[in-house]
Amino acid sequence: MHKFLNRTTRRSTKIAGAIAAISLLFTLYPTGVQAADAPGVEFNLSVAGTLLRDGSTVNQGTTVKVGSSSLLKEGTGDRELRVKLDPGLVYQTGGVTAPEGWTIQYSINNGTSWVSSEPSPASGVTDVRATKTALTAGPIVSGSQIFSSETVAPIPASTFTGSTGGDGWDVFFYESYVLNIFHHESNAIKLNCLLRSTGTLCPGFDPTQTSGANFSQFSGYRAGDRAGGWALTTTGKVYAFTEQTSTNTPGVLCINVTTAPPINCGFVALDTTTNVNAYSYLSNAEGAGGRLFGIETANNKLLCFDPTTNAKCANSPIALTGTTSATTKAHVYPLGDKVFASTDTNLYCYESSTLAACAGAWPVSYSSLSWTAQNISPVAHMNSTGTINGVCMWNGCLDLTGAARTGAGWVNPHSITTWSTNAGTNGSSGQYGRFEATSGRAYLQLVLTTQKIFCFDYATESACAGFNTIPRSADNQTYAVRADPNNPGCVWYNTNGGKIGLFDAYTGDPTCAGNPVITLQPSSFAPRYACSTTRGVDEWTLVKLKSLAGTGTASAIKLTVRDPLGNAVAGWTDRAVTIGASYDMTGLDVGTSGSRPTFNFAFTGVTGGTITSATVSLDYMGKGPELCVNTVLSAGASVCPVVSGTTTTFIDSVGGSSTYTKSRSLTIGTNPVACAESIRVMAVPGPPRNPVSTSDSLSAVKIVYETPSDDGGSPILEYKYSMDNGSTWLTVNPTVRSDGKLEFSLSSLTAASTYAVKILATNAIGRSTSVTTSVTTLATLPTTTTSTVAPTTTTTTTVAPKAVVVAAAPVVTTTTTAAPVVVAQAVRQPTPVVVPKLPVTGLQESLRLVYVALALMGVGSTVVATNRRRVRTRL
Repeated sequence: MHKFLNRTTRRSTKIAGAIAAISLLFTLYPTGVQAADAPGVEFNLSVAGTLLRDGSTVNQGTTVKVGSSSLLKEGTGDRELRVKLDPGLVYQTGGVTAPEGWTIQYSINNGTSWVSSEPSPASGVTDVRATKTALTAGPIVSGSQIFSSETVAPIPASTFTGSTGGDGWDVFFYESYVLNIFHHESNAIKLNCLLRSTGTLCPGFDPTQTSGANFSQFSGYRAGDRAGGWALTTTGKVYAFTEQTSTNTPGVLCINVTTAPPINCGFVALDTTTNVNAYSYLSNAEGAGGRLFGIETANNKLLCFDPTTNAKCANSPIALTGTTSATTKAHVYPLGDKVFASTDTNLYCYESSTLAACAGAWPVSYSSLSWTAQNISPVAHMNSTGTINGVCMWNGCLDLTGAARTGAGWVNPHSITTWSTNAGTNGSSGQYGRFEATSGRAYLQLVLTTQKIFCFDYATESACAGFNTIPRSADNQTYAVRADPNNPGCVWYNTNGGKIGLFDAYTGDPTCAGNPVITLQPSSFAPRYACSTTRGVDEWTLVKLKSLAGTGTASAIKLTVRDPLGNAVAGWTDRAVTIGASYDMTGLDVGTSGSRPTFNFAFTGVTGGTITSATVSLDYMGKGPELCVNTVLSAGASVCPVVSGTTTTFIDSVGGSSTYTKSRSLTIGTNPVACAESIRVMAVPGPPRNPVSTSDSLSAVKIVYETPSDDGGSPILEYKYSMDNGSTWLTVNPTVRSDGKLEFSLSSLTAASTYAVKILATNAIGRSTSVTTSVTTLATLPTTTTSTVAPTTTTTTTVAPKAVVVAAAPVVTTTTTAAPVVVAQAVRQPTPVVVPKLPVTGLQESLRLVYVALALMGVGSTVVATNRRRVRTRL
């Protein structure tokens, strides 16, 4: 359940008191933090994920996405986001993405009347709006809104008996959904969705239906023998590796699973070939580095899809050799930021971000190593600490440079006697198997035979001790095994019988109850920002594991934060937490975590029963809801018309109805001579200019700088600074001086010390490069002399002037009019005390002063203000 800080009238009263406290803080500490009186309305036009500056010329027929967002006025009231379309932007069927939980309405008469169902023909739509009644919002601080969520998150099913109702092969995940695609299908993509907690069909999903209130079958596409897909958590879109039957072209089908039923969001061809006319030509599909990879064997090519551009990746497709199109033994296997492709005779390695060959001797031919041509799913090789350092095939192992490795530390997992004996006669393992490595172990299964899953321990280089090789004897003929993205100690599988199950990675038992993990999913605590930007969170503030339900007690609870691609965020892995304690999250950089991370709470040593659910509260600073509309440019009879009437409106009933409007424009290119396409892309802003620092204190400095010379085509949203060489960035909203320059203060510094301070600017696109200034505090306070002017009068005269430090980017010049002792000191930042130890650094005065005032009034999680204007979490 998503809520805001002042969700009830009682809490609203506390907010009012907190605002009074904020005013006092502004008086005491004028660092430039100001609460906005009106929401910040943003409006963007984008093509294929690229945001456009005003003045762009875009060719007729191009799909343009209109994105509207706004912060919310503090309080409770009705909210409305509205997009008015110029006649040159023709609405597309199913083209609306609205904030989660909001109501969508359409107009065909310029907003005179509204209907809840999409009109037919859809091209007649002139306006779209999204509304939400009685929505409560917290204060706006430094261009961000304070949000607070409290979510009851269940323990995922420790046993899973979900049946696909059809013939599945693999599993993949989106939030609480366990997904799979029925394989060897000639005419449709049948997407199956089961709930993690119950194993029942997800609401609105039925892979046997093509229409109605519950359907998830999409005709006109083929699904391979190893039908696979990949879910992008930032957008809630699933991408199925497929082939379009009408054109025999390989590509991906986009399915939006944030709606019920799911929506077909388009097919993207990944090559121009038109001879992929059978599902047997399609390999498995794997996500790596935020992209989807698959092989089509009709032409022996590795294909790559980039969801950022909604097109094939640059440098794709890649020609492979040694794949027999009559078989389906081509495999794709991801390892971190690398992707491996295996054929009947060669193993390839590519960097997922560039598709450049990995460093080393890639590709490697099996014949050069005297390996047999039998192909089998690659599996990661790990060292004794569980770090991936290579890849293994049926005949041997290679390190990440492609060099063959043998001997101690490089025992092949396939050498397990029981596996080797059985797999030698199990040809299906090469054609249909997908192996897995996780938690320092490798898992190899016999395919299309009595189920046996074998475990290899890299630490001992032998079969896993005490491992049950038959996790679920009732399920036979296992196809693929895959580690749970939120719980590496749990492994999932899919079978020829259409049954999906899981097992403990350490014991092989058919349950993951021994080491359960509760996952706080993004949709539970943050608005979805899947339209023109994924930037929904500006600053993490507090997290608390509030309570647990159930009779069990855990000996330890550890928090791991994973980014939207499922990668653990450095510094936020296995952090010990205590029930009921609030933890400062400002050290978690949004630039690293993204705005759609998952928070995984792992429980070990559970005794006395079971844990069924956890209540988690999370506070953050973020942006408001966003409405997006897909359109196609149509100039009609006009030549080079300017679409200038495309506007967005935000209507807010809080404190009396207020309306805020913004407009955007572009030229429709109808003639390559008169109006040739000219895309002016929005970009990150330039860096702040000419920072200058001054100090007349032992513990504080002021920094003055000028705005960037170019905002990138998008308004500057905020400024950030870092005092640890960019490891941690903190937000500051500076005051505007009379000369137009910007100023903010830093305090709690050490006397006679020099600090390197980096400053950058951000807009809706991202962060600028940084500019660095050197700041120095005084060694001693200025001395004074006193002279008698009259018997009752004294005059104080300053003898030593204040120190002045001037930094002209990129060279820093220091000029001091007095002569304090300057002590060279390692760059450091005062660190608040946090127990248990979660990583928190910084002098985040501008944001935290406001936030702590709210908290001290009883709003949000409990925090305590301490001296030197810092915030510390209560134990």
